[in-house]
Amino acid sequence: MDFLDPVKTKRRNQRLIIGYVFLAVLISLGTIVLVYLLYGFGLNKNGEVYQNGLIYTASSPTNANIYLNSVSYGNTNSRINIPAGQYLLRINKDGYRQWQRTIEVDGASVQHFDYPLLIPNKLSPVAVASYTSLPGIVTQSPDRRWYLIQNANTLGSFIEYDLNNKTLSKPTSLTIPTGILTNPSPTDTLKVVQWSTDNIHVLLEHLTAGGGEYVLLDRQNPANSSNLSKALSVLPSSSTISLSDNKYDQYYIYNPDTKILYRASLNNTTLSKVLSGVLAYKTYGSKMVLYASEEKVAASTVAIRLLDDKTNYNLRTYPVGSNYYMDMAQNNGNWFVVTASTQDSRAFVYENPEQTLQQFPNMPLAPVDIMKIDGVNFVKFSADTTKILAENGSSIATYDDFANNSYTYTLPGTLDSPQANVNWMDGDRLIYVSGGIVNIIDYDGINLQKLVSGNSSILPLFNVSYKYLYTIAPTLDKDKQPNFSLFQTPIRVPADL
Repeated sequence: MDFLDPVKTKRRNQRLIIGYVFLAVLISLGTIVLVYLLYGFGLNKNGEVYQNGLIYTASSPTNANIYLNSVSYGNTNSRINIPAGQYLLRINKDGYRQWQRTIEVDGASVQHFDYPLLIPNKLSPVAVASYTSLPGIVTQSPDRRWYLIQNANTLGSFIEYDLNNKTLSKPTSLTIPTGILTNPSPTDTLKVVQWSTDNIHVLLEHLTAGGGEYVLLDRQNPANSSNLSKALSVLPSSSTISLSDNKYDQYYIYNPDTKILYRASLNNTTLSKVLSGVLAYKTYGSKMVLYASEEKVAASTVAIRLLDDKTNYNLRTYPVGSNYYMDMAQNNGNWFVVTASTQDSRAFVYENPEQTLQQFPNMPLAPVDIMKIDGVNFVKFSADTTKILAENGSSIATYDDFANNSYTYTLPGTLDSPQANVNWMDGDRLIYVSGGIVNIIDYDGINLQKLVSGNSSILPLFNVSYKYLYTIAPTLDKDKQPNFSLFQTPIRVPADL
């Protein structure tokens, strides 16, 4: 019997061992191959090893054609595995201008190009209304639905359009009740300070020859509008009022003469001191204040600090005599802060500064990015808070906190006066008026698109779906006399509206 033969038993065991070893080698090799495939490695037809990267593409409108180095890769929205290298990414759709940019694909990397906005080859503005003079205020609610235009000849009188309606044929009228504005005169002006996130209340500043005051407009029920300066007994007239946490009944009050920042509400109009020695500030929520302070600092310096409820954190210092610019926002659970000074050629970006300073209280705070730009005079987060703008006129620097990339460039064309700065159109594009034409450009300085005529005193605006653009531009009436018209321009071809 074979199983009693020691020689045969030994050979069988050897064969089993060899089989197990061979199987283990195959499993190991298979695992290694799977790992390499997972990290994008592969073999081309020449037997050479390459590594893939993954890109996600999308566009507005959808179903546009994707080309990488002139090779078709289907339609947006999709994801594409391609070997590492440099590519020209082009997105085309019939009836629209081409969008393109050079991309660098790294092995095992994941990149998102989900923001391309395609502009029709031909734009056709439609005049909605005409005005004998330029409106003093044109503003839009945070949800981009309600569009308010001040009647130029009547202080406190507005026309309101509902941008959810494709045809803007039936606007409503609303007026701040008599007695709200103190001694209004034809030379007075109104200025939009801030909308409440309820999309109903608008904080306005009434500017007069003798100073100013603050008024809360209730666009839904104008009779409920109020004079906040009177309600809060805010003196002197140089004091400023802003909304706390964008709530219409919660306020910050700043006295530039005493450099004291207060808080108050409609339910409790008594001013409560928050900070002293404040030179400039930016608030977020109801408890956080990013501010420039002249207190408890070395001679000839100013500290940039973050107040969270009752705890102060020192971020950095600047020389005295500067103008200080700062902004803060939250994105994907992380806090980002940007600070700048006119006497510095840099804007500093910090991620989670409060958490970092709590963990390392004795270490200087290190920025995650430094945007280099001479004489910074404006900083602002994009609409979706994923990007940051630092600017001095046509000199632009942006930081993409999602991809951790920064860009520096000069805008094509100059900003028409009285524009001091460009602004964010959305989360990925800047918008400005140059040479009487509305321009939009991607955050990284490419894909400039010239749209329609616009006036630099009034920022062009879009509806919630970005299917329509609204501008006010100079025109001629039927008697060829100069006036201004409100235009609605489709930003889609008819089939995509």
